[in-house]
Amino acid sequence: MSRYFVLFTQQINIIMMNYQLLTSMGIGLMLASCASYKASNIELSRDSAQWQQVSSKITKQKKTLSSKELHQVGLLLNPGLNSIRLQYAKTTAIAENSGYWKDPSLGFSFERPFGGNTLNYGIMPGITLPVTGLPALSKKIAEQYKEADYWTSREAERAFLEELDNLHDAILISQAMLNSTSSRLSVIKRENADIEQLYKLGEMDFAEYQISTQRFNDCIKAQQDEEDSLLTQQLALIKLLGLHPSTPTLRLAGYAPRSAPAARAIPSAGLLLEHPALKASSCKFAASEIELKSAIRAQYPELELGVGYGRDDGKNKLDVGIGLSLPIWNRNREAIAMSTADRALKQQDFVNQWRALLTDTQILKYQQQLLLKQCRSEASRLNLLRKQVETQEKLYSLGESGISELSELRHESYQRQLDYFGYLKKLQIIQTKIQYLSPITL
Repeated sequence: MSRYFVLFTQQINIIMMNYQLLTSMGIGLMLASCASYKASNIELSRDSAQWQQVSSKITKQKKTLSSKELHQVGLLLNPGLNSIRLQYAKTTAIAENSGYWKDPSLGFSFERPFGGNTLNYGIMPGITLPVTGLPALSKKIAEQYKEADYWTSREAERAFLEELDNLHDAILISQAMLNSTSSRLSVIKRENADIEQLYKLGEMDFAEYQISTQRFNDCIKAQQDEEDSLLTQQLALIKLLGLHPSTPTLRLAGYAPRSAPAARAIPSAGLLLEHPALKASSCKFAASEIELKSAIRAQYPELELGVGYGRDDGKNKLDVGIGLSLPIWNRNREAIAMSTADRALKQQDFVNQWRALLTDTQILKYQQQLLLKQCRSEASRLNLLRKQVETQEKLYSLGESGISELSELRHESYQRQLDYFGYLKKLQIIQTKIQYLSPITL
């Protein structure tokens, strides 16, 4: 047995030497095309330093930020958007690297008959021919999911800008309400000084004096509440933009509108078809259609071909092999059932998304009509009260009206102004939704 083993080993060495060059070239090509691992470390200290540096640079360059500048900063730094973009980068990479055929195979065989001195051997390269077209379908599926993630990222940007604009408008309105309250508080202080003097002289009863004191206290409370609300909104803006938490509160350019804005056009049903959320849903449905086709085709066999060369009893030989799978029991039934159900779900998701958009347009239409009516009505009453205040102030300066009547009218005007800002804030939220519901603004 030892002599046969030696002969066997010698012949294998001869064979391996004959194929050494071919094997070396093949291994070299495989290694050159293989990906290599590269470590990626998380360094929070470095990330925090860079984050703080970028945030500080942005706030130092601009003393006040316009709405457009807020958009630029937020689209660049918002962490949620950047995560969604990484998802899009992932599906992009998958689409670029999908659709390839199966790698070829290479087989070796060695045969040593007992009692003989010959060694039979063979080498058989093989390849799978995708006659069912599965690699091409895989490429199409990956492209559809890539496009779906693109539109998902656009929808995320749309939702982000809507939230950012609402917060921007809310801050401007809160600043206007705080300015109105501070202005009213300074006027109440002067009014109360006159009222207190009249009360001490016995020219005013205690009830009127108590009302003026209560208004003063209520106004202080309102100022404190508005300061708290404004600070909360400013801190929320820093977080939403993705700035470092040490960033000081931002100053915004612009003012709250003093008159009711014009109505915004409601997007048509045809225009809504271009909405990014609907397009993303459409791409996912298209992907589910191709996935079902792929699952159905996978039940049919692929063609496996192999051509081999070898030695048998000292003679060269050429082998041709053909392989097929037989779809008798399995026939990929589980995958077909899952793909069919998934297509139905994606189809329903698309329909639901479309119905939701149509419903939203009608809701926003009616809400805008009502809030515009309320806002304009409140603005009209406010203008009338301001004129009455001017008239009352003239009468007071002429001594034909008392401080109590003037203070009552001023306070009613102040309350109406706050009510107007409340309606205006609701209207701006609705109009911002209408603006970003239209794909034209995206």
